[in-house]
Amino acid sequence: GEKQGKDEEWKQRSGEILKSVKELERKGYTFEGAEASVDLMIRRSLPEYRPAFSVVEYQVYNYDIEPTMERVKRWRSGAAGDYFSKERKTAKCKAVVAV
Repeated sequence: GEKQGKDEEWKQRSGEILKSVKELERKGYTFEGAEASVDLMIRRSLPEYRPAFSVVEYQVYNYDIEPTMERVKRWRSGAAGDYFSKERKTAKCKAVVAV
């Protein structure tokens, strides 16, 4: 009945997660000692999953004047999705590579 349906659903979902892990490993990712990453993949596969936050904006600036890079991130969190956080980081680059 219902339990068997859930078991079949889990088998399908776990097969898709395993397929994703294997594909990422082929691309060079490793999951040994990265249980949290696999846990997130499992949680995201659940129908009732709701993300804790969503990225609203992400920008990276590279200034030619001085070897400096600045990153700005904004994300939305909270149950109503009405709380915004902003993080700004500026770092001096040790090396500048011309492309």
